[in-house]
Amino acid sequence: MKKLIAALVAVLMVMALFAGCMGGDQDNNLPVNVGDATPKPDTTGDPTGTGDQTVLAELTREPLGGKGMIAAGSIHNVGLRTNGTVISAGHDQYGQRRLSDWQDITFVAVNKSATIGVKADGSALFAGQMTGSEAVSGWGNVYMVAMGGDFAAALLNDGTVTATSGAPAEIASWSDIVWLAAGESFVIGLKSDSTVVASNGAPDVSGWKGMVKIAAGADRAAAITTEGKIVATVDTAAFDANSDYVDVSVGQAGMAAVRQDGSVVAAIEAQPNNDPLIPADSKDIIAVSNAVSVSVGEKHAVVMDRNGNAIAYGDNTELQCDVGTFNLRPYVETIDGANYVRGLDVGMNVARAKELVALFTNASEVKIAKADGSDAADADIVATGMKVSADGSEIGAIVIMGDGNGDGAITADDVSLVDAIVTNKSELSGANLRAMQLSRSYEGNKPACLVQDRSTLNDYIAGTGRIDQFGKKSRDTYTDRYMDAYNANPDTVGYIQILGTNIDYQIMFDKTTGKWYYNDHTPEKKAAESGSIYAYYYGQQKNNVVTGHNSRPSGSMFHQLHHIQEFNLGKTTCDHKKHCGKELSNLPDLNIYAERVWDIYLYGEEARYEIFGMFETSAPSSMEVLKEYTWYGDHEKTTDEEIQKWLDEVKKNTKDISGMEFDSEVTVNDQYMTIFTCGNEHDDAAKFARLYFMLKKVDY
Repeated sequence: MKKLIAALVAVLMVMALFAGCMGGDQDNNLPVNVGDATPKPDTTGDPTGTGDQTVLAELTREPLGGKGMIAAGSIHNVGLRTNGTVISAGHDQYGQRRLSDWQDITFVAVNKSATIGVKADGSALFAGQMTGSEAVSGWGNVYMVAMGGDFAAALLNDGTVTATSGAPAEIASWSDIVWLAAGESFVIGLKSDSTVVASNGAPDVSGWKGMVKIAAGADRAAAITTEGKIVATVDTAAFDANSDYVDVSVGQAGMAAVRQDGSVVAAIEAQPNNDPLIPADSKDIIAVSNAVSVSVGEKHAVVMDRNGNAIAYGDNTELQCDVGTFNLRPYVETIDGANYVRGLDVGMNVARAKELVALFTNASEVKIAKADGSDAADADIVATGMKVSADGSEIGAIVIMGDGNGDGAITADDVSLVDAIVTNKSELSGANLRAMQLSRSYEGNKPACLVQDRSTLNDYIAGTGRIDQFGKKSRDTYTDRYMDAYNANPDTVGYIQILGTNIDYQIMFDKTTGKWYYNDHTPEKKAAESGSIYAYYYGQQKNNVVTGHNSRPSGSMFHQLHHIQEFNLGKTTCDHKKHCGKELSNLPDLNIYAERVWDIYLYGEEARYEIFGMFETSAPSSMEVLKEYTWYGDHEKTTDEEIQKWLDEVKKNTKDISGMEFDSEVTVNDQYMTIFTCGNEHDDAAKFARLYFMLKKVDY
């Protein structure tokens, strides 16, 4: 039953929910402001901020995730998109980034090792590791969540609080709460009368009154008053006395806040290496001019801007600052000079689409016209080809991926369009053509695209699959080099570069003259013993396999994979003394997460893969062993049991042969890549000695 709360809090909810949610930090890492800056609340008639006038106000769930949001953790970050799906970055050491199948999420919270998502129906999802996490699956009627060091507390729609084991026991008796925040071992709550209640172990907030937002993290707390001022249990000297703050986040790394004009103010503490978290250069967090929210983590901070982009600053050893692929709001995609509006969902009405477009355009008036030029009614369903304008300027045509015929639905009629496209019998163009390019690789092998896109569409229609309306922003690290290589030879299927080595090559696959053509031919199709770097299979596989010769005399191709191996085994010079013997330095340290993650472009997708296994089989070995590790021929893995056995053997060999263990969460549901080359002695090639690197895809 929804509760009666004070008139002030009715205003607070307009500001704190529609304008933004609370900031997060290293430990509780509460999700932050999910909307844009709004004017200060009008406290006329209640100048004391005590909220004596009582009105009926409902906690409403949609605005929480409906405008996009971010949550900064310790070694990972999570972004919640406006359509209820999530995207993440950083280390997946505890499985806390296993979120790709989450849907209908309205709120996300993170801590050091876990992620919780609140669903639209009030239930909650959990990923990662945390004491007492089994309780989360039994939660219901949840409004939002705050996470401490090793616990989580949930605010229910009736204003009461429930929690996992490890949370302060006294919070179970709280009521009349409208927001929660948590530090390492404490919880604070914002009450409907704008005062703040705290659990045992919390910093002193007993005198806080007239608050509209609260934040907590580590051993500290912060808040924004009804006047828009910052108060905190830490030094606030960097935050001026102006009254226009709309979001604040505090954590181990310090404190940051967003002002109404979209600027960011920060007071970030030095890190253990004595380097400041936020450098005073062009990437300084305070240079962001259109921020709507900020979240402070353990050694880093993340900002979400009006366009739904995430920008991170600080320590990146776990790739937690690698948020450049985040797009949390609908956006404009430009292809060949044409603008398309992406990120609107199948079945969404025009009214909701207008709201979302207004978020990233900051327009006061958004109009959507049908393909014939007539105005679309608010109750109409958005469809591919509709034109969007903001404040009188056209910004692009809507693209609903899979809706090629522009009727706003995805049906068997759209499936038939795939055949027409790949057989050059389609007259689709512009937004309608873009809507059908699900595989993004029609310039490649059309039959492969046909199979892939048919499957995607049919799975969606059957209710067993999804179509990503957002798409992931490409890093475009190797796009230009790949395209140059592809234009020179269409057998190019990818690109690989490993920093710290001379490995910087296109990946080949011959579709006509023979699977192993590039084993002894260059990309220019010249016969050469060194050959090329090439793939075992065509098209994305459960285990993509890439190989190349160990060219010892030249030290080229995949020879320097041995340098990485030997460097990580503590050696100072290359074992192959006859042709190499080079000093080993400045090579990837595989004990550091960021250095064992490789960025690889393959089959139209640039993605990151983490090494979870590395070992060399000694001579004599056998072709059967090679097939086993590359899943070749009759050694393909088709069951979870077969895949798990392979994973167990890879981990065992890595430990027994290389003496290494990686803090990597690997499951049978992952997508893998095997990269290998010959052993370091010439006669090892004939005796099947091979050096293997096993990787898993970490772009969830």
